[in-house]
This record gives sequence, structure tokens and C-alpha cells, in this order.
Amino acid sequence: MIPSTAEELREHFGGCPLADIKLLRAQCAAVLEQFGEVWDRAADLETLKDGVVEDHPLPVSRPAREWADPLFDSRRDYLTQLEAYKVFQGKAPTAHGGLVGALSAQALAPF
Repeated sequence: MIPSTAEELREHFGGCPLADIKLLRAQCAAVLEQFGEVWDRAADLETLKDGVVEDHPLPVSRPAREWADPLFDSRRDYLTQLEAYKVFQGKAPTAHGGLVGALSAQALAPF
């Protein structure tokens, strides 16, 4: 049963002394006051920042250097990607080469 009246709530939760409510209100008021102080300080910092940020020079960018054969290429299937990673590590490619990747792609095509 879900309590629906104040009396049922008091019975359900074993009462709620008025002193507890007053204490909670005082604690909430103190937290709200601290929050207001922090908010005011943040607003002051925001106004200070306005003049400083615009005066700061932008960093110089440089063009990206793209790899001819990137480590990850989303156009590769799983096994071909694995082969490329092994080559990147300096390991010898597996004996099957790309044949298994092609076969597995054909086998998974109906799905």
C-alpha cells in the first residue's frame, strides 16, 4: 500500500519531528548561500576572462600528414585488417594471406 495522506506518511515513516524539518531547512539555506557565493565568484571570473581570451594569439596549425596505408582502414574486412596490423608490427603475414578473408566474406554474405 502506498501512503497517500499526511497521516499515512507519518505512520509509514514513523513520524517526522518538526525539529528535524527545521534542521534540514537550515542546512539547505546554508548550502544555498554557499552556492550563491560560488556562483558570484564564477560570474566575476567570467567577466575577467572576457578581455583576456581575445588578446591571446591563436596557435598556428599545420596540415595533417596522411599515411598512404593507414593502420586502420574501415574498408578492410577483419582478417585483412589483422594482416595489416601484423605487417605494421614488423611480423610476417600469416600463410593464408588475404584468401581466408575473402572466403570468410563469402561465407558471411548470406547473413
